[in-house]
Amino acid sequence: MQLKFYKKTPLLLLPVLLCMGFRSNHISRETGANPLADTIRQKGITLIVEDRSEGMDNLQKQALIHTFFTNYSRFIKTFNSKATRTILFKIDSGYTGVAYADAKLGMVCYGADYMKKHPKDVDVVTHEVMHIIQNYPSGPGWVTEGIADYVRHVYGVNNAATGWALRSPRPGESYTNGYGTAARLFAWIELRVKKGIVKKLDAAMRSGTYTNDFWVKETGKDIDLLWKDYINKPEL
Repeated sequence: MQLKFYKKTPLLLLPVLLCMGFRSNHISRETGANPLADTIRQKGITLIVEDRSEGMDNLQKQALIHTFFTNYSRFIKTFNSKATRTILFKIDSGYTGVAYADAKLGMVCYGADYMKKHPKDVDVVTHEVMHIIQNYPSGPGWVTEGIADYVRHVYGVNNAATGWALRSPRPGESYTNGYGTAARLFAWIELRVKKGIVKKLDAAMRSGTYTNDFWVKETGKDIDLLWKDYINKPEL
């Protein structure tokens, strides 16, 4: 079943879809399934979209779907070939945050209010589905979130339109802040110290073998020395 398009579609979404090379997805509903859920299948991957947003614009929903199918197969190939091929998106008016992922359930929940206010921010999808790919058994949160933002930096399809970018470190910050702070450090290490380290870091986290010794083994320096070098010359 094709999604119905509302007559009043926000014009600001149109350049988003155009710059993303957007094309419509075939969407269906399974007989006897959740009436709020649509199912999309492409190349062995299934996305189920459960819309409890009370009226998300269909072009915006299609943009989220497009972003998912653009990046998820890339992440499987690059980071985790064993990742689940069935993902559930929940767009929830009852959730007041931005988004969160549950890798064990293969589910991402998006706050409907945030998505309504930030219709161009489709790369929330890029960050969150990387958490599904990660599915780490343990490990420091700053590494987990730093990798997810690093992946958004590298693979994001619409970062520029939303004004999202990794920024230079600020005085007093630490890599343990995670998210963009750690992500930019990872990008710097990839460029200045050792190419391919993020992929190795991701694998160590997934195997449960990550310790602080990882950095010494891979670069010859511990993470604190790497951070010191980075903040002294943070250019990318």
